[in-house]
Amino acid sequence: MRTCYDIKETDAYLAARELLLRRCGAWAEADGLVMSLPLAETLLDSRHLSSDGRLGYWTPAQVRRALLEWIPEKVTAPDEDLLDVPETLRTLLRYLEAHGLRDPRGAAVEENESAIDAVVKEFADAIGDQERYGMAKTVAMSARDRGVDIGDPEALTAAEDPPQRRPGGRRAAGQAAARPGARAGRPVRGKTGPQA
Repeated sequence: MRTCYDIKETDAYLAARELLLRRCGAWAEADGLVMSLPLAETLLDSRHLSSDGRLGYWTPAQVRRALLEWIPEKVTAPDEDLLDVPETLRTLLRYLEAHGLRDPRGAAVEENESAIDAVVKEFADAIGDQERYGMAKTVAMSARDRGVDIGDPEALTAAEDPPQRRPGGRRAAGQAAARPGARAGRPVRGKTGPQA
């Protein structure tokens, strides 16, 4: 099975990811291992969207990046669901090794598992640290906190749209209408007093 995809090979990557996760999920279930398929999907995305696109290439640095940067920054889910990420990653790494899909240029599974163990506590703190959230996650979590069902794309889009863009919408209190000739960050200078 091919495990390296250029960023432009979206369709091929998505097909391979689906197949890999279906097989990995069945393997994990048969062995009684933790495997959240949506979280494993996100972990594979972190490798696909990296500088090299190698799904089977994992090192302790890649483990740290996935657990302490990618997931906290990008994945919008309740913290209790995200707590399965370290064990899901462990299962994914074991699957890649067991099926000859681990990139030999990467670290051995044992090294990567030690890296997982080393950052588990920090990971639990990282997923709740709003300073680590990316823009999209910040917006989505803010909407969720306001009672928006972030699983509903239409509801999320409506929550994100500024009122002036909504059909029939009103501006928020204190929000001025743009004046002709106004440029961002600069007031309009005009004549004061009676017009000639």
